[in-house]
Amino acid sequence: MPFTSTIQRLRLGGWAVGCAALALLASAVPATAEPAEQKAPASKRLLLDATPNADVIGGTPAGQEARFAVQERLNEAADRIQAVTDSLGDSGFAGDRIDTAANTVTLYWHGDLPQQVSKAVERIERSGITVETRKAKYTLKQLLNESDRLAALGSVNGATITSVGPRSDGNGIEVAVDTDSELTSRSRAGLDAALTESVDLDITYGVAPRQASRLADTTPYWGGAYAEMYNGSGTFQGSCTTGFGVAGNNGAARYILTAAHCGGTTWRTGTGNTIGTVLSGKDPGRDAELVLGDIGGSVYEGPSIADGDTNSGRSVTSGSSSRVGDTICQGGAYSGSICGYDIVAVNQTVNIGGFGTVTNMVRVEAFNRASGIGNGDSGGPVYTISSSGAGVARGVISAYDGSQIIDCPGVPNGNGRDCSWRWWYPDVTVAAGNLGVHF
Repeated sequence: MPFTSTIQRLRLGGWAVGCAALALLASAVPATAEPAEQKAPASKRLLLDATPNADVIGGTPAGQEARFAVQERLNEAADRIQAVTDSLGDSGFAGDRIDTAANTVTLYWHGDLPQQVSKAVERIERSGITVETRKAKYTLKQLLNESDRLAALGSVNGATITSVGPRSDGNGIEVAVDTDSELTSRSRAGLDAALTESVDLDITYGVAPRQASRLADTTPYWGGAYAEMYNGSGTFQGSCTTGFGVAGNNGAARYILTAAHCGGTTWRTGTGNTIGTVLSGKDPGRDAELVLGDIGGSVYEGPSIADGDTNSGRSVTSGSSSRVGDTICQGGAYSGSICGYDIVAVNQTVNIGGFGTVTNMVRVEAFNRASGIGNGDSGGPVYTISSSGAGVARGVISAYDGSQIIDCPGVPNGNGRDCSWRWWYPDVTVAAGNLGVHF
């Protein structure tokens, strides 16, 4: 939904910061940034022990390293199973998940487990990892086909389908429906009947996901930094967060991979330096776009722009897909670096209010429902940490659940800023592949 309230300017560390701006602002009320007070930026530092304001959910990047090491081994094991599954073509694979506390990979399978997969499982178990195989009612292919059908409906009985995707256990599909208007028990029953066709559905009702939108960055520009978007006429449109530095597959050019709904023609820092220009070729189906400029390969870690800012960060050297059971870190400029969110669903299709339908989405939740992301965080990095200490990109912040609003970390609620403990990001491997870039 377009942001229409007045942009309030907040003084932080001597710079003017847009305090409340939605990420999608194509139809927003034009706002002109105040002249920024110039201040020499501090040198950027690469630290592997940076400590952000992550105690809300219970994990800092440094404090998560042991868990990430186990997670890395489990993901590698699951990838080996996936490779065998892919070689079989049309198979009974329904989904998988990992559990770092139990050192377990759970494999959901429809029908009998093929001999090739059984052998792969045996080899992994000999390495000390437990693999549990559980029966699933449907294959992943069946669930994805039905998810596509439901997503294509757009709306049913006057209610908008806001997200749809397979359950991680292969036993059905989760569908969320926007019910801003009241539904009678009769119309709700009719909606259930209209949605249900060939697989079991878990239907929830709420509000459509909303766009989620450090301060004086310098070259080479990093991810996780506050950025302002300006249109071709130089008019301020809103603010987002920079994502990941990537390189073109066909050349040496460097880009920032970020959220397409942030838009804009030119991106600038909080002190007015030009970060780069937005390329016309986007991947709106994954809510991804590229900003061409003098871009580095690190992301900021530490407090938000409201909590003292930060000049420390972490190098990101690779990207990876996501798996249910993983935990991740996020680095939105407005919320600050926070780790410990759980991945609860993958392959989701989400209808983002005011932007459109986005696929290959990952749904994330805070287990204690006490920490979230919100407006201004859009485009920011979502990542894990490898055993070497380098960051591994997973995606860029895209949308949050407008029906699950909580107090915001970092920049507080108000002036259009909301936060939620449930949010989504697109799979970075798909987005990067579609845009022709790599880490």
